[in-house]
Amino acid sequence: MAYSIKYNPVFYTAGLSFHLFLPILILHPYLTVGYGYYSADIFDVAKGTDRGFNLGLGLELQLGKSFSLLAEGKYHYAKLNIDEEELKISDYTIAGGFNFYF
Repeated sequence: MAYSIKYNPVFYTAGLSFHLFLPILILHPYLTVGYGYYSADIFDVAKGTDRGFNLGLGLELQLGKSFSLLAEGKYHYAKLNIDEEELKISDYTIAGGFNFYF
């Protein structure tokens, strides 16, 4: 008799990113690089935490002195050891938002 185990890993990240802005009139493209902790929790199996990095590109559109819109894409990479097995985490994220300056 064969058993199939299904699991949904949950990933958490916490870290610090730096932006290098290259302003062009109201458009502000930027490069971002970051380093932080990545955690994986595979329910009822194991957990792991280790350091990793992210790289990305973004664009901020300045709409006046106190408001801007932004879009950003990042690549994340980390290696975790879970039960003496190496788990490589790599993914792309896309984010959008707005800033209020005061």
